[in-house]
Amino acid sequence: MTARFVRVSWGLEYTEAFLEIGKIKSYIQSFQNGREVDDTTKMSESIAWNAQNRMEEEILQTIRTCDTLTKEELFDYLTGWIEYFERNVNSNYSIVQKIKEYNNKRLIEYEKFILEEEKKFRSTKEYKTLNHLDFYEVESNLIMGLI
Repeated sequence: MTARFVRVSWGLEYTEAFLEIGKIKSYIQSFQNGREVDDTTKMSESIAWNAQNRMEEEILQTIRTCDTLTKEELFDYLTGWIEYFERNVNSNYSIVQKIKEYNNKRLIEYEKFILEEEKKFRSTKEYKTLNHLDFYEVESNLIMGLI
């Protein structure tokens, strides 16, 4: 018979769901912008914390009350999850990939915006009437600015 560690698996699964890059990104952005974290992310955090607390209770209960075989099964189960977190969640590769995807998407949007703005500018009267490669001087009134 194999032991099933339900609260441990829930704790690990809810923690993994909370550590998804999208939720972490919303946390970072909310702190950067000085605003509150949205309710969905708060609820995910709360569920993850509750699941982790229950997971800890089950681990401690298993350590105190179960035989050696069950403790070894729990150890093997947790070891597998630790390796999973090290490979997937703690991996910089997935985070770097998400950042590159986001940056490429934003770069394409920015280039499109620049092309549209350039077309608008080229259609203006000022662009059509000015000599573009001529040198010109801008008068600066520094003395008035210092006073």
